[in-house]
Amino acid sequence: MDGVPCVRPEVACLQVASTFGVEAGLVAADSALREGACNRADLEGLRCWSALGRGRPAAGVVVDRADGRHESAGESRTGWLLHRLGLVAVPQVRITDERGGFVARVDFLLEGDRVVVEFDGLAKYGRAGDLAAEKLREDRLRELGYEVVRLTWADLDRPDVVRAKVEAACRRARARRTAGSR
Repeated sequence: MDGVPCVRPEVACLQVASTFGVEAGLVAADSALREGACNRADLEGLRCWSALGRGRPAAGVVVDRADGRHESAGESRTGWLLHRLGLVAVPQVRITDERGGFVARVDFLLEGDRVVVEFDGLAKYGRAGDLAAEKLREDRLRELGYEVVRLTWADLDRPDVVRAKVEAACRRARARRTAGSR
């Protein structure tokens, strides 16, 4: 580009994965997909490339797992961590009330449980009232029977802590469901 050598975005994402690992590659690929710099077909087209050479297995994982629904690096890292913990977490799920009214769009909903996982990068709480609005949103989710697990940047480097938080929330959700069916 203007005499400067460059590669296509999807190639750059897989190079990041090959050099720095799956997590970094997912952050790059999720962003590229979200921003429209590349698409799933572009990544899939590089599947054979990802099978060759040292560091390339990480690139193959990125081809399989990249998801443009992750809205930030923190969400990309959270999604990868939940996967590594053996959890099926669906990103950007729309939650409605009993009448179909919109309540929230959550970062992740665990499949099979009424457990929401939210990544808090804290940047979204910059304006007055943002934190209060988030608290009301969480209260409404809990009223609807959802358990909410909040994760921060520090949590992403502590998988055992995240596992404990999620397992506790799953137990509470199941207990609530059992109590409600009596």
